[in-house]
Amino acid sequence: MAVSDFKDLLTHVGHKVVVVTYGDPPVNVAVECEDCCEVLVDFDREEPKALKIYDVHFQLNGFIKVEANNEEEARQVVNDIINDRIDNIERVLHTGLKDDDYTTDVIETD
Repeated sequence: MAVSDFKDLLTHVGHKVVVVTYGDPPVNVAVECEDCCEVLVDFDREEPKALKIYDVHFQLNGFIKVEANNEEEARQVVNDIINDRIDNIERVLHTGLKDDDYTTDVIETD
């Protein structure tokens, strides 16, 4: 019978108390009083819960204003900025995104 309060545990003061495991690999660990042949407290190993797999779809979207001579140059400036940062984005999101997996639309503003 396991101890459940102060009084129960107090009765084992001065006894030989040990911590033991059961199973190989261990599936239970117990604190036992060898003098009384009593389990004072024990715990079973909890099996990790199986993780579920989810497909999470997302879209990266945004804009940046750049100065350029023409649309192609503006597109190249933005592509260079994205390409310089794609590794950091991928480190965070783990998407498999590569530097050619995005589109760049250029809109001329005044």
